[in-house]
Amino acid sequence: MRFFQLILFIFLFSIPSVGQNLIANPSFENFNSTAWYPILTVDYLNPGPSQEGYINASHGSTCLGLRFFSPIADNWQEYVAQSVYLDMVAGETYRISFKYRITDRCANSTDDLGIGFVHNYVGNPSPLADMVPNMEAAIKVPVDGVFANYQSYTEFVTYYTATGTETWIVIGCFEKDATLTYQPINNPTNNPMPDIYFLIDEVAIYKCPTFPSSLLPDELILCDAEEAQIQTTTPADQYIWSNGSNDSVYSIHTTDQMIWVEGTFGNCQVRDTMHIKWFSATSDLGKDFEICGERDFPIQLSVEAEFPESVVWSNGETKPEIWVEEPGVYSVIKSLGDCFWTDTIQILDKFSTLLIYPNPTAEEIHFMEEENVIIKSISTENGKQVNDQPMDLSEFRKLIPLLEPAMYLISVENSTCKRIIKLNLINN
Repeated sequence: MRFFQLILFIFLFSIPSVGQNLIANPSFENFNSTAWYPILTVDYLNPGPSQEGYINASHGSTCLGLRFFSPIADNWQEYVAQSVYLDMVAGETYRISFKYRITDRCANSTDDLGIGFVHNYVGNPSPLADMVPNMEAAIKVPVDGVFANYQSYTEFVTYYTATGTETWIVIGCFEKDATLTYQPINNPTNNPMPDIYFLIDEVAIYKCPTFPSSLLPDELILCDAEEAQIQTTTPADQYIWSNGSNDSVYSIHTTDQMIWVEGTFGNCQVRDTMHIKWFSATSDLGKDFEICGERDFPIQLSVEAEFPESVVWSNGETKPEIWVEEPGVYSVIKSLGDCFWTDTIQILDKFSTLLIYPNPTAEEIHFMEEENVIIKSISTENGKQVNDQPMDLSEFRKLIPLLEPAMYLISVENSTCKRIIKLNLINN
C-alpha cells in the first residue's frame, strides 16, 4: 500500500462556521418587510391550494410566487429585487443560491430563470420597474430542457466574483415573450393553466473566505497497479470526495482515472480535480533470439507503451518498436515521471564464430555451438562439388588436411540452423 501525503499550506482569515446571509427576509416569512421590492406583482404565498396550484414552502411557512408568462398580457415577467449596496466588495467571491419549483397547475414551462444585477443605482426603488425589464441575466440557472420540477424544490447555487458596483440583486425571467423559450410539459393536473408560475424560497448570499489555489495536484503518477492513498491536511470545515467519502484520506483504486474533492469553507464550497496516470509496467521483450546468420535480419523488437510514457533504446531509438540489423545485446527503458521499467534481450548468431583453418593454435575448424553440427555439402567457389554426403565435425576435420588450398562453400546445419559459410584454405 502506497501512502501519499498531500500538504497544502493555506492561510484563511477567521470566519464563523455559519456566515452571515447578506439577504434580508430570505424565506419571505416577514410579510411586513420592505427588504424585497416587487417588479410588477409578486405573491407572498402560504401552503395550501391556490389559483396557481398547490403551494408549499421549502422553508418556514411562506414562499414567493413569480409569473413568467401569461396569455392574458404581453411580456408579463415578474421580478423581485433587494438592495445589496455596500454588501458586495470588488474582487470578492460570493455564494448565491435560492430554491425554486413550478406549480402543479403549469401546463407550460421555460428554461429562462436567472439572476441580474443593477449597478451603480441607489435610492428610491421605483425606477427599477423601468430598468429591470431591459436587463440581461448576469447568471442563468443551467438546465437541460425546460424546468419541470413541480413536485419538489431544486436548489440553484452559483459563485460570483463581485465588481463592487452591484447595488441590487434581481431574480426572475429576463426574456420577453418574443424570445422566451417555453413549451408544454407533462404535468398531471386536472385543472391546467397556460401560465408559467415559479415558487422561490430560501434566497442567500454569503461572502466566501479566500479559497485555496488548489486542493489537489493536477495529476498523480503511480508506478504500479497497487492501491494508494492521498491524505490532505487542508484546513477545510468539511470534505467530500468523488467516491462519497468525507474523510481526509482518499483510497485510490486501480480503476480511478480522475478524482475530485470538494472542501467546505464557511458556507462556500470549492472543488478540485486530479487526474491519475497509471504506469503500464507490464511489458517484456521476450526470450533471447538465436538466429542462423544474416538472412534472419531485420528483427523487430517492441514494448507496450501508452502515451505519455517515453521509451529509449540502447541504440538511441525512442519509438516503441525498432528493427535491428545485427546480433548484439539490446536494452530498453520505459518511463513516466519517476516511474521506470527496463528489459534486455540478446540476439545470438549461432554460427557467427568461425575459426579458419589453419590458425596459429590449432589445425581445426570450430563453431560457437558444435552440438549436432552436420556438414551437408562442400563445394568450391566455382561450383565444383567436393563432397555431397553429410558428415559430422570429426569427419569434416579429417577431410580438411586433404583439401587443396582454395575458397570453399560449406553447407552447415544443426538442429535449429542452416547456413552457407565460406572457408578459405591457404598454404601454411
